[in-house]
Amino acid sequence: MPREGRDALWETFDRPERISFRYGHKKSFLAMTPLGFNWMRHRIYRFLDEKLELPATTPRLYQAASY
Repeated sequence: MPREGRDALWETFDRPERISFRYGHKKSFLAMTPLGFNWMRHRIYRFLDEKLELPATTPRLYQAASY
């Protein structure tokens, strides 16, 4: 996604917390795949678990997605 598009979306949603992964294409791709241990996906799930504040009885996203 071009930087201008990311910035416009961020502004539209009233500037929520922003986390950027400043990697090149190759490292970003690897972080999202089994070759990079799905690191980015698990980081995203942990972020959502923290922000959504789900009840303690609800399985955590990053635990439910682990296999």
